[in-house]
Amino acid sequence: MVLERRSAEGNYERFAGIAAELTQSKIDVIVSANNLAIEQLKRATNTVPIIMAPAVDPVQAGLVDSLARPGGNITGFTLDPGPGIEGQRLQLLKEAVPSARRIAYFGTKYEWEEHGSELQSAAQGLGVVVFHMELIPSNYARSIAAEAGDAILASRNGAHFVNRQLVSEISIKRRLPGSFTWRDITEAGGLMSYSADYSDILRRAARYADRIMKGTKPADLPVQQPTKFELVINLKTAKVLGLSVPTTLLARADDVIE
Repeated sequence: MVLERRSAEGNYERFAGIAAELTQSKIDVIVSANNLAIEQLKRATNTVPIIMAPAVDPVQAGLVDSLARPGGNITGFTLDPGPGIEGQRLQLLKEAVPSARRIAYFGTKYEWEEHGSELQSAAQGLGVVVFHMELIPSNYARSIAAEAGDAILASRNGAHFVNRQLVSEISIKRRLPGSFTWRDITEAGGLMSYSADYSDILRRAARYADRIMKGTKPADLPVQQPTKFELVINLKTAKVLGLSVPTTLLARADDVIE
């Protein structure tokens, strides 16, 4: 087996060229973890099997027909476990930072429209106010320079992953605790993350790739939702921010960075 790796290195405009290059070469299956990249791959080919690992809202995004019957040449995994996950992330952030009263949801307009009502409903029960801090992926530094209240709850947008070092540095410099969906940001210096276990998704994607290369059609493999989640807390960052993370929360963490 030969594994070909490609990365746009955060430059989303390169997705089209990468998609064209891969689909025109002798590739048996493509694995991609970004909606915009998968969209370009879908435009480039309707024959080369594509595995989403993972995608966000793939049905609403028009990548597949349905989770049970994806149709076409695309299948894989979604990042969405269903309603309630954003409210749960907000609750965990409030537990970690009990003094927080105003929390910024750091995401695009689309992401705020999608999750804003759920977050505001959860916020009422937690005694906090959640407001939108708009993410503009092409100008990340300017986006994060906006007023962020007492803490930030970052969306699942891949721009946060690409800029993980920047967002971590700014969070510490501004003494701004944050919760993220990518554990890589927590490892880079963010306070905490709660999300699907990406390592588990990639292992499952490898099994899908194996089945496809042995003859199974992507249309016959349902799109799967995440089944494992992980809470990661960076205790070093908490100390820098002057936070004392409750022991009850630390006990529930899957990983604590010390």
